[in-house]
Amino acid sequence: MKNIGLLCLFLMGLLIPATAQITITNAVFPAVGDTLFFKIDNQPQGIVMTAPGGPQQWDFSNLQASATWQQIFLPPQAGPESLYFPSANLLYQKPGGNVDVYLNASGNQVTMLGLSGPDPLLLGIDLVAQFNPPLVQQQAPLNFFDINQTSSGLLVPFSPGLLPGVGLLPFNADSMRIRVSISRLDAVNAFGTLAIPGGTFDVLRQQSTEYREKRLDAKIAPLGWLDVTDVAIQYLGLDLGVDTTVTYQFLSNQSKEPIAVCTTDNSQLLVVNVQYKNITAAPPNCANDTVSPTISCPGGQTLALGNNCSASLPNYTLLATANDNCGLPAVTQSPPAGSIVTGAGSVPVSLTATDNSGNTSSCTFTVTKVDNQPPNAICQNITVQPDGSGTVSILASQIDNGSNDACGIAGFALNANTFDCTQEGDNPVSLTVTDVNGNSSSCMAVVTVQCNPPLPGPLDSEDIGNAGAGNTYQYDPAQSPPAFNIQANSNNNSLNADNLALISQELCGDFAVTVRVQSVTPSGYAGVVAREDMAPGSRMVGMFSNLSNMVRFESRSVAGANKTINFFSKPAPYWLRLTRQGNWFFGYYSFNGLSFSFVTAKMIPLGSCLEVGFGAFTNFNGTPADAVFTNVSFSGGSLPIAQLPVETATPAARERNISLYPNPAREVLTLARTRTSEQKPGEGVMPTPSGRLEVRLRNQLGQILETREWLPDESNLEWAVSQLAPGLYSIEVLEEGQAPVVLRFVRAE
Repeated sequence: MKNIGLLCLFLMGLLIPATAQITITNAVFPAVGDTLFFKIDNQPQGIVMTAPGGPQQWDFSNLQASATWQQIFLPPQAGPESLYFPSANLLYQKPGGNVDVYLNASGNQVTMLGLSGPDPLLLGIDLVAQFNPPLVQQQAPLNFFDINQTSSGLLVPFSPGLLPGVGLLPFNADSMRIRVSISRLDAVNAFGTLAIPGGTFDVLRQQSTEYREKRLDAKIAPLGWLDVTDVAIQYLGLDLGVDTTVTYQFLSNQSKEPIAVCTTDNSQLLVVNVQYKNITAAPPNCANDTVSPTISCPGGQTLALGNNCSASLPNYTLLATANDNCGLPAVTQSPPAGSIVTGAGSVPVSLTATDNSGNTSSCTFTVTKVDNQPPNAICQNITVQPDGSGTVSILASQIDNGSNDACGIAGFALNANTFDCTQEGDNPVSLTVTDVNGNSSSCMAVVTVQCNPPLPGPLDSEDIGNAGAGNTYQYDPAQSPPAFNIQANSNNNSLNADNLALISQELCGDFAVTVRVQSVTPSGYAGVVAREDMAPGSRMVGMFSNLSNMVRFESRSVAGANKTINFFSKPAPYWLRLTRQGNWFFGYYSFNGLSFSFVTAKMIPLGSCLEVGFGAFTNFNGTPADAVFTNVSFSGGSLPIAQLPVETATPAARERNISLYPNPAREVLTLARTRTSEQKPGEGVMPTPSGRLEVRLRNQLGQILETREWLPDESNLEWAVSQLAPGLYSIEVLEEGQAPVVLRFVRAE
C-alpha cells in the first residue's frame, strides 16, 4: 500500500513544472582529504515537513547550533581495522570519535562496508562489524521522483563472557551473536529552495524510511543457534526489536555536505533534530603546517582475560581525545588492536595522533589484565580401605581427575581427608582448586570406604574341615600389591582329614599358582594348594612355609586315606609356586621372586578341573595362625583366572654379616653388621641398596613386639631388653629384595 501511495503521488507530480529541478551527480561524493563542516540543532523550533511536490520553499534560517562537527575523510589505512575492509577507499569517524566508518566510493554510489567500535546494542563491547551486502549511503545521478530501496545486515559474533549480566540468563551459551537487519526506502519526493543560516540553495528532498531490527542469538549445545531475543529483553532489559526512523535529506549539487538532514519524531512530520551545512566555517591554511596535534589518553583500563588466559586488546583509539589546527588527526595504537596478551599483570599501550602533514604526538596509559576465570575443577570417585590402624588418609591428587586452569593451578584442598570404619559406605567430599591468581572452584566426589572388601572374583574363601574357633579372610586392594590376610584356627595335624582356611578358584588343565608369603606367625603355615574338591579327605597336593628354613609338602593320592607329609630344608622360602603338567605336580620356592628352585614333585591322578589357591593353618588349638599373602598370580587353566597386580621383585643375592651380643642378654642387646667378603678393607660396614634396614623383635609366638629402623651409617644398633619377660626371642632383619636374617637370643633372668 505504501509503494502504491508513493506511485500515485509521483504520477501527480508529472503535472508540476520541472524547470527548478536539479540533478545530484557524483561530484558531491566525498574523497580522501575532504573536510565537511556541519552544525547541529538538537531543539529546532517549528519545523514541520511539508507534503511531497515542488517547487517549494523551506526556511530553516532560524536554526540555532548547539554543536558542530567536522567530517574528515581519511585513507582507510588510518583506521586500526582496515585489514577487515580491503575494498575500502575512505574512512571517517562518527561524531564523538568512537566509531570508525569504512566506505567505498565508486562511480555511481557510496556504500558503507562496515564499522569498528561499540557493538550495535551499546553493551560496551568493541567489535568489528561488516555489512552484508554493503549498505548504500549515496547514489548518483539522483533526480526528482527517484525511488531506491536497499537492505543489508550485520552478524557480529562475540564471547558470552563479554555480555554484562550473562549469568542472569537461564541458559549457558557456547557463543553469542548480534543480528541486525536493515531495510530502507529512499524516495526523492520534493524539490525547491532551502534557506539555512548563511545561505540559500536549490535542493532535492529525499525521504528515507529505515526499518532496523536488532536480535540476539545464542549457540546452545546440542540445539545449535537459537533466537534468544525475548529472553534477553526479559532478563537483561536489552534494547532489542524493531526501530523505525524517518529522515529528510536536502541535497544540493553545489555542496558535498547535505544542506540539511532532518530527523522526525514518531509522527514522521515534526522535526526533532537538524544537522546542517556550516557555511561560516573556513578551513585553516595548512600548506606549511608544522604544528603537532594534541592527544590525551584515557585513564588506566582493565582487560578481562578469557578462558585461555589471554585476551585481544580492544581498539582504544576511540577513547582518545585528539585535535589539530588543520583538521582531525588520525590516531593509531601500539600494540595494535587485536594483539593477543596473556597472563595477569599490566601492559603499556601508546596512542599516536598523526595529522595530514605528518606531525605526531603520543601518550601512554596502562591496561591491567585481570584473570576472573575460575579453574575447571574435575573430580573422580574413589574407593579406599582402612589400614591396620583402622583409618585411611587420601590425597587431593586421588580425587583430582584433570582439573585445569589456563593461567595455572596453585593448589588443591579437600574438606575431608581421613576416614575410618565408622564412615563405611559413601562419603561426599569437596575438592577446591585454586589458580595462581586466587580464583577457585570446587567439585564433589564420593569416597567409598570399604572395611572388609570382597575377594576379587573368581576367588572365593572356604573352610576345609574343622575350622576350630573360626577362620577369617580379608582382602586389602589398597596395598601395593594387594594383600590377602587369613587368620586360621584350623589345626591341620590330622593325617586323614585336612583342616585348612583356603582361598581358591577352579582351574582346568595345566596351571601355575605363585604367592609371596609376606608373613605368618610361627604357630602355623601358609602356602599353595590344589584340591580335587572341598571335602576334608579329598585328593590334593599342597606346599607350605612358616618362613623358617623348612618347606612342608603334603599330598593325598587316595580320597579318604592318610596324607603324606614331607619336610624339605630350603633357605628362606618366602615365595612358593605350584605347577601342574598332566598328573604331575611340581613345587618350587624362592627368596626373591625372581629365581625359583625345585623342591619336589608328585604324580597324582586327579581330574581335569581342580580348586587351586592358597591357604593357612595352625599347629596349636586356640592359637590362630595369621598369614599375609601378596604377589598372588595364576596362569594357565582353561577357565577365567583372577588377575591381580603384582610387585616387581628386585634381584637379591648378597652376603651379609649380622650378629648380636651378648646372648643371653639382660639389659641391652647389641646388633652389629661387619664388612663382608665382597668388600675391601676400609670400605666400612655392609652397604644396603635401599639405604635402610627394618628390624623386628618377635616373641616365641611370632608376634611382633617392636619395629625399628637401622640407618645405613650405623654399624651397631643397641636394643634395651630389660623390660622383656625371660624367654626365647628372635630378631628379624629385613632388607628390600633380600632374604631376611633371623637371629635368636635368650632374655636371661
